[in-house]
Amino acid sequence: MTLVSGPVGQPVLLAFARRRLFAVIVLTIRDHLIAKIEATVDPVARSAAFESTT
Repeated sequence: MTLVSGPVGQPVLLAFARRRLFAVIVLTIRDHLIAKIEATVDPVARSAAFESTT
């Protein structure tokens, strides 16, 4: 799995597996600390990205 930051604006991470985007993670920051983590996941993309290639 690879995490990358999103464009300028709200703190967001994009989660990739095998080069497929499967989740967007939004961070709520308060007083320079992460106060909340929300994730939107595409179950089809996630399962396809983690399927065995054998």
